[in-house]
Amino acid sequence: MKNIKEITNGGTHYAVETTGVPVVVRQSLQALRPLGQVAIVGVTPEMTLDVHNDLMAEGKTMMGVIEGDAVPQVFIHELVDYYKKGLFPYQRVI
Repeated sequence: MKNIKEITNGGTHYAVETTGVPVVVRQSLQALRPLGQVAIVGVTPEMTLDVHNDLMAEGKTMMGVIEGDAVPQVFIHELVDYYKKGLFPYQRVI
């Protein structure tokens, strides 16, 4: 984490953790600057976390993201509109 904190002059404002590997999840928290936020996307098994040192002491936020936290009634219509405008080439995603 020292290198990330040096490169970013104190840590990142935001992080997105996609591996679900407990040690990497913890590293994503430790790479944040005070008041930083991390979104956990990867499915993470049970893990130990030092709530005081990893979160509260610097006011960090850790949130879990499920399926992008989208509202399907809104998001599906937006995706269709993007597709019609040529902005969502879903064939390439598949």
